[in-house]
Amino acid sequence: MRYALAIAALAAAAPGAHAVTVDGSNSPFTLNTPVTETVEVLDGATLIVTDGASVTPPTQTVGSGLNGVTATGSATVVVNGGAINGGASDNATASSSGAIAGTALVVNGTGDVTITGGEITGGAAFGPRRIPGDALDIDTTGTVTITGGEIRGGAQNGDGTRGGFVGNIRNAQVEISGGTFDGVFGRSSLGLIDVRNSTITGGAFNGGDEGFATDAFMTPTGEGDGLGVTGDSVLAIFDGLFTAGDSIARDGGGDALATSLRSNVTIFGGTFIGGLDMHSGERGDALSAVQNSVINVRGGTFLGTADLIQDAQLNIFGFADLLFDGTTVTGTLLSGDAINLDVRLLQNAQVNLNVIPLPAGAWLLLSGLAAMGAARRFRRA
Repeated sequence: MRYALAIAALAAAAPGAHAVTVDGSNSPFTLNTPVTETVEVLDGATLIVTDGASVTPPTQTVGSGLNGVTATGSATVVVNGGAINGGASDNATASSSGAIAGTALVVNGTGDVTITGGEITGGAAFGPRRIPGDALDIDTTGTVTITGGEIRGGAQNGDGTRGGFVGNIRNAQVEISGGTFDGVFGRSSLGLIDVRNSTITGGAFNGGDEGFATDAFMTPTGEGDGLGVTGDSVLAIFDGLFTAGDSIARDGGGDALATSLRSNVTIFGGTFIGGLDMHSGERGDALSAVQNSVINVRGGTFLGTADLIQDAQLNIFGFADLLFDGTTVTGTLLSGDAINLDVRLLQNAQVNLNVIPLPAGAWLLLSGLAAMGAARRFRRA
């Protein structure tokens, strides 16, 4: 079982010319045809990617792959259709060990990112010593809005089945209402780092099933998490499907939601499914929290366990039938959803029950009533 958010490796783009440069002289620039080089969006400019467009940088046989689209400063990127791909990395020689395929979309600055459709895919890796690329590496103080599209890590197309991460969004205000986010072969789906007042109201977040490293021993790579949240992130989840990757060779599946490092996540709804252990038939963690992170549960459906360590907190809001016997939480949540969740507590982690003295058929989802609840606290040293 893994307790920390899996942070994707960042691909360093190999040097190369930009086929398209978007700046003040041609902004806003609409891309609706194929491009077989990289695209650079400069400070203050706007790139719009629509149906018919595809960005596919040339394959690199030495060093890491090229990134697909790179935006800096206050540049704005809008993806309404088409495809953005990280550049492939193709070389199986020992001298190229550890080279990483390109990231599809890289943003570093203050601009906004909007994704309503299309496909964003990390670069492919060919050969046993290459590493597939991520789909996203977004670090912006602007707003990231995702309402649709298919976003996935790259694939290992040589020996073995290692895949790529969906990637990370940092520092932004994130609003996700749709889209699919697929980690590939043991890699995690989306990671949120230090995001501000963010919301998820829909979408499917899928960690990759266990893959195998491309070494002589075919070492298992682990299972991907559905969603990772870390740093000082504040996030509210109202709906969505969060599915961890299944375990094939090792014990335990991935985590549907993995939080760490002071992050605060409130769950009003959604479905959280821990990865399946193919050996035991048991599910992994629907919820995993470490290092002072907090998960507040007011609704939702959970298939799997909850694993809390290192001063993490699980606060559960429900009605008078809400109980915790030291190992299992049962009862009715404020949303009206039933909960039956096995919990493991280590290193001063705790479960807090916040009970609202109302019948289950009364006004549900009145979160302001939570202040009236009597708190019951359970801690394990």
